Amino acid sequence: MENRPSLSIEEYQVGIICALRHEMTAAMATLDERHQPITGQDKHDPNNYVLGRVHDHNVVIACLPAGVYGTNAAARVANDMLRTFTGLRFGLMVGIGGGIPSVPKGPDIRLGDVVISQPDETYGGVVQYDLRKNLGEGHFERKGSLKPPPTMLLGALSTLQAEHDLEDSQVPAILAKIFSNHRNLEKNGYGFPGREKDTLYCPQCGGSGSSDSCNLCTNREIERPAREDNHPSFWYGTIASGNELIKNAAERDRIGEQFRALCVEMEAAGLMNDFPCLVIRGICDYADSHKNNVWQKYAALVAAAYAKEFLGYISPEKTKLEKPIQEVVASLKEQLAKQSGLAEEHLREVKQEHEKGEKWYQDDQHRQCHQVFKTSTYEQFKNLNPDRVDGTCQWVLSHSQYIQWYKKPHNNLLWISADPGCGKSVLAKSLVNHELRSIDQHTVCYFFFKDNEQQDNAATALYTLLYQLFSHQSQLLLYTIPAWKKTGEKLVKEVSELWCILVAAARDPEAHDVQKEDYNIDESDQNGRTALIWASEYGYKKVVQTLLEHRADVNAQGGHYSNALYAASEGGHEKVVQTLLEHGADGGHEKMVQTLLEHGADVNAQGGFYGNALYAASEGGHEKVVQTLLEHGADGGHEKMVQTLLEHGADVNAQGGFYGNALYAASEGGHEKVVQTLLEHGADVNAQGGFYGNTLYAASERGHKKVVQTLLEHGADINAQGGHYGNALQAASERGHEKMVQTLLEHGVDINAQGGFYGNTLQVASNRGHEKVVQTLLEHGADVNAQGGFYGNALYAASERGHEKVVQTLLEHGADINAQGGFYGNALYAASKGGHEKVV
Repeated sequence: MENRPSLSIEEYQVGIICALRHEMTAAMATLDERHQPITGQDKHDPNNYVLGRVHDHNVVIACLPAGVYGTNAAARVANDMLRTFTGLRFGLMVGIGGGIPSVPKGPDIRLGDVVISQPDETYGGVVQYDLRKNLGEGHFERKGSLKPPPTMLLGALSTLQAEHDLEDSQVPAILAKIFSNHRNLEKNGYGFPGREKDTLYCPQCGGSGSSDSCNLCTNREIERPAREDNHPSFWYGTIASGNELIKNAAERDRIGEQFRALCVEMEAAGLMNDFPCLVIRGICDYADSHKNNVWQKYAALVAAAYAKEFLGYISPEKTKLEKPIQEVVASLKEQLAKQSGLAEEHLREVKQEHEKGEKWYQDDQHRQCHQVFKTSTYEQFKNLNPDRVDGTCQWVLSHSQYIQWYKKPHNNLLWISADPGCGKSVLAKSLVNHELRSIDQHTVCYFFFKDNEQQDNAATALYTLLYQLFSHQSQLLLYTIPAWKKTGEKLVKEVSELWCILVAAARDPEAHDVQKEDYNIDESDQNGRTALIWASEYGYKKVVQTLLEHRADVNAQGGHYSNALYAASEGGHEKVVQTLLEHGADGGHEKMVQTLLEHGADVNAQGGFYGNALYAASEGGHEKVVQTLLEHGADGGHEKMVQTLLEHGADVNAQGGFYGNALYAASEGGHEKVVQTLLEHGADVNAQGGFYGNTLYAASERGHKKVVQTLLEHGADINAQGGHYGNALQAASERGHEKMVQTLLEHGVDINAQGGFYGNTLQVASNRGHEKVVQTLLEHGADVNAQGGFYGNALYAASERGHEKVVQTLLEHGADINAQGGFYGNALYAASKGGHEKVV
């Protein structure tokens, strides 16, 4: 790989930190381009750097000094990196760690897997502990609080995880390409060691040093089911970081249990507060007495490959808009200083209150308000249910859906359904009395619906839950005092008022996590108002958002203002209006907008999915709304909307939003006339951006033939590279759009162009089983034996999926049946492993 000249210091925006030499080797192997060393390194910065490009990100790689480890050393390297590279926006900590397996009930982490730091309800993705400060009963001291990764990285992480639910990870393909480009790696020990070298020893029996055995193991080894392949699995959660190497299975498991950690390592805690980053750890051992170096190099390479795939989901343009790390850290330190002062003041106030001898109930008014909600004997309806038998009801605690719900940091509903008499009430009683009650961070409120007049309506459930909530967290009574003063004891009959009080109190930043029941969210009060209409009328944006997230009917009718949209508009609550419109509110848009503007709404206010009101109105086709907004000074779908916007000076090539630009959005949606209008007004037909990479790719992947024809007539680069599939022809072939493929071929597309996950177009079509597309490609000169991509060649790709007719077609056109490539080596082995007898 040739070294091109280095860029300016400000152009390097991603910092990668490694602890060991072979971790740095792995990171270097993922570079798509190497850069020469920079000039002008800060005189106080002793680090050595490797510079280059991964995808479209310019990255800088640094390693801890040889023989130096730990959180302090990592912090020094990161701080010195920031001295020189002042343009860094975020970092990645890439390397190896010790896995914390939890079989048979927990994560089945294996050697060669990857653990990625992801926040949960307690920790920010990394927790720092002090191994030497054992607090007794197997507990270790947690040292301070560490910040989670930046929001931009967590957003990309969610997208990547969603993509892995749909398609296989690109990590195996990235590894194959790395080994192809760097032949020395396998010779130097970076290849896959073999699953036979992955042994998990029983922590109770002590491994090979003990002659004892137990019911968990066989000959001191824990047996685990074989995996379908040797590809790595990816685990997301807490990484435990300390300054001492863990080589003891008992200590490892205690750390895992106390912090719900998946991995232990020695550097990450030194970075999180001053170097915002994501931590990616390849599992090289199980942090027990059997630690060895066999898996270290391969685990480091797998972690680096994952980092490369992850960077593909982060927009370089969006990265540039982020503040440099130095500015972010400086701002956070200033905020912390202010918060520290406020905290000291708050502590003084609390101390004064305690000295007065009053914990709460400032006066009789507060006490009376609380007692209004105690009108139900809710406890007896729980206690009427029998207690669980020992050993029962435990299945739910290990169920994947329960664990996912329990760990969710935001509002979420767990729905457990079964036939009558199956024990739902017994299970609920057990959870309330024991499992959930034992967690300090939660406030557990419960209500058992029964078929009687006392326990069968939403109002009773709501005020019962509120009574319990205020009993545990009396400071939240402030949310109900105004309504109680207004309605008195009648408050307990106002369903929408009660619902809004509950939502507002539960969302208070000072409230603990609240576990509660759910009920009919669209029930009306005596005035015909639903909770959503009530919240919209008073401009409670967060409450509106919560109700919509819980599927409240955005167009429900009732009350003085008829619906939520009208109620919010009449009150001048522009942000609530925008939220309602984004969730599908309809009817009378022009009048709503006019009302808002008369109330002084900011016509150019930014926010929401569409960015601003003009964008939202244009996307929805509300021409009169657009005209009204423009008449009131708005900055600047449907053909008339676009024409209106352009006539008012809208920038036809403005970048932003999910689609990147207007031409991209119109092309992806197949709006032919809009595409034509934009091109006539100077839209850049080859602009890069958006999920698909470029406009032609997006239109081809969606099968919009006329749009593709128009784009090509206006000079679209038919061979432009980008996106998951590499180019427009691959995208069309992957979807099986035969006519689209024919159109692109007629316009001279390079049928054998390399790129994308699959490597070439024939491999895409073969793997997806599109027989006619494969036939067309071969007739137009596609290289039947072209090598590249994840599967190596087209015959392998078709065989691995069991596409018998495609395999037959490829062989008839001269496919080499013995060609080598792919994970299984050749097509015959791939078909055999997949159980495709006819293909074999």
